[in-house]
Amino acid sequence: MRRNRSENLFAASIAASLAGAQTDDALLERVRRGDRSAFAALATRYWGAVQRIAWHMVPDPAAAAKVVEAVFVAVLEAGDAFPEDVSFKTSLYRVTLGQSWRRLEDLPASGASSLVESSGAAQIREALLRLDPLDRAAILLREVGQLSAGEAAAVLGITPMSIRRRTHLATLALMKPLGLARTNGLSLAAC
Repeated sequence: MRRNRSENLFAASIAASLAGAQTDDALLERVRRGDRSAFAALATRYWGAVQRIAWHMVPDPAAAAKVVEAVFVAVLEAGDAFPEDVSFKTSLYRVTLGQSWRRLEDLPASGASSLVESSGAAQIREALLRLDPLDRAAILLREVGQLSAGEAAAVLGITPMSIRRRTHLATLALMKPLGLARTNGLSLAAC
C-alpha cells in the first residue's frame, strides 16, 4: 500500500522527533548507511536555517530553492562534502554557501532583485543582497546560522578575526539603508 504525501511527512516528522536526541554526526552516520529517518531528522533540524541563508545569498527565489534542494541532496548522498573530522553543521553551511555562490555565477549580473514589498524583511534582504558575497556569508552564518566566529571561520576558510571584522563591517553597511542608528536594532535570525 502506497502512502500519500501527508502520511510521508507525518512519518518523517515522527522519525525526526524520535531522532531528536541524537547528535548530527550520529544521524549523518545513519544516513550513510541508508537510514531515511535519520535524513528526515537532519532535514527537519536544519531546513529553516539553510533556506534562510540561501534566500539571503541568492537574489532569485527559484535559484535559492534549488540551492536548498542541492544541499539536502548532498546530505542524502552523504559524500565527501561531509568529512568525519569536521562538524556536520560546519560542512552543511559550507555546502550551502558553495551552492549559493554557484547559483550566483549562473544568474544575470543585474545585482539585487527589485523587491516591491516594503516590509522590514524585504528591506533587510535587499540591503543584504547589496553586500559583498563574503561579507553577506559572514553575517548570515553568525546571525542566521548562529555559528560562533570560529565555526563561521571554518565554514569560510578564513580566520575568526576576519569573520568578526566582516560581520562588523556588514552590520555597519546594513544600518544606513535600514535607517538604524545602533546595532541592537538589527536582527536577521527571523528573516
